[in-house]
Amino acid sequence: MKKLFSTTLALLLVASLTAQITLGPRAGLNLTNMNMGLVDNTDFKAGFQIGGILDIPVFEGFYAIRPTDLFSIQTGLLFTQKGGQFTSNLLGTSMSSSTRINYLMVPVSQLFFLEIARETRLIFQTGVNLGFALGGTIRTEIQGETETQSIEFGSAEHEFNSFDFGVNFGIGVEFLNFQVGVGYSIGISNLSNVRSMVTRNNGFAFTVTYLFDLF
Repeated sequence: MKKLFSTTLALLLVASLTAQITLGPRAGLNLTNMNMGLVDNTDFKAGFQIGGILDIPVFEGFYAIRPTDLFSIQTGLLFTQKGGQFTSNLLGTSMSSSTRINYLMVPVSQLFFLEIARETRLIFQTGVNLGFALGGTIRTEIQGETETQSIEFGSAEHEFNSFDFGVNFGIGVEFLNFQVGVGYSIGISNLSNVRSMVTRNNGFAFTVTYLFDLF
């Protein structure tokens, strides 16, 4: 049993070392909703993401007598916009608020591939996102008057938590060097420092990635 385990581990390592590592740019559209706990009628807000992705194959299999990776790990560095917005009408006073936070995101995802045609594969993806806030604004409109203020980050109650952590899953298709996908991210970390309030980032991402050989 020990010998079998060692042989299997060795084969996995060889497959990983001989597989082709790729990297390339990614761009996409975000539709995010900032769950604000006490606010029920929050709406999705559009944003974008752009950056670079590194794809590291973990295990190879064979399709039609041709080797191809079955699993891979993807990570990278992305500039990502998140946030949300809501409107309300309380006692005849109309109010709307829009929050935008810019993040430096580090995604770490596991991808599973299923070949459906020549040079075409389905992608099933799951993983986590680590985010570090670069800045943000809150735009509030009350009875036609608009005010925009910068978001402060820290541990005080009036400040936002600068660290964002979430889990994600998605599906896509790979054709030649392109990967097109749609995913959904569920926020885990609380962005609010107020004990009675929970604020999390949730939302969809529509992305296009172009990968080319690293070596």
